Amino acid sequence: MGSKTISLFLELKDKVQLAKKKGSNILLYTFAGSGCTHYLKELTRVDKELTYINSSDQKLGKYNLLDLPFNEAIVYIRQVNIRQKYLLVVSSGFEFHSSEIKELADHFYFTFPLPAGSLTDIKDMSTRFGGKSDVNTLELIMKLSGGIPKLAKYLIVHEGKVDENDVTFQTLLKSISDSITGYDPSELKRLSLVDNNGNFVSELLVKHLSKILDIKINFDLSFEEKGILSREKLTALEAKIIKKMLDNGGQISKEEVSDIKWGVGKYDQFSDQAINKQMRRLSQKLSRFTIVTIPKVGFEIQ
Repeated sequence: MGSKTISLFLELKDKVQLAKKKGSNILLYTFAGSGCTHYLKELTRVDKELTYINSSDQKLGKYNLLDLPFNEAIVYIRQVNIRQKYLLVVSSGFEFHSSEIKELADHFYFTFPLPAGSLTDIKDMSTRFGGKSDVNTLELIMKLSGGIPKLAKYLIVHEGKVDENDVTFQTLLKSISDSITGYDPSELKRLSLVDNNGNFVSELLVKHLSKILDIKINFDLSFEEKGILSREKLTALEAKIIKKMLDNGGQISKEEVSDIKWGVGKYDQFSDQAINKQMRRLSQKLSRFTIVTIPKVGFEIQ
């Protein structure tokens, strides 16, 4: 393990040990490709009192590391008795700000961010995976990946080269994008994904993902763009459209707008003009982004 990886592991280990002594729960928040599973399995290797759970058919132990899809983890939490405690992993901004987490907030003694790694960690990964060890290649991988472990591993295997048409690469970027959408700027910073100016550390994220990540909708339908609160407020309908676009990588079809506005299956009953008017009004409320029309298809946030 690299130096940052070791220090993170030791900090997490100490928090789990303290939580066990106090009989308390931990909320660990992170993102896709963070290497979280590796950390949790290593914890169970050094502490046999921990139970690592990554499938819905496993039995709860005394202290449980819940590394599951969010809905499955919530089912487990509802089953725990007063003597059973847990560490819950949430791997996306939307999960972290979900109503379920708000309901559980008082049950967590610690909230722990598991961030991206450092150049030292990249060097360590390259050694383990048989990659190049020259300084220029490692620094390039750090610049491109921003220390995101799974993205760094891809680049190490491909010697720092990116094939934009590689399905594996596209899928990886999408999973990272989906997971960090919904985190606010301060949370992204604690995850080491953005710098002090709010810019993504990873050049690949800057190139491919930054245009869709910095819109946050608040409970009262106010919203933020790039961390700045807008003077406008969304309608409930507009909020649903924006959330759908964020879930779809910034895009939405005309049929999907129709489904949200008028109900599923009613697209043919309304004109494209009515849909376009709805999206123009929504675009006018945005100040740092705009919604452009994709002819005959739908709309995209840019």
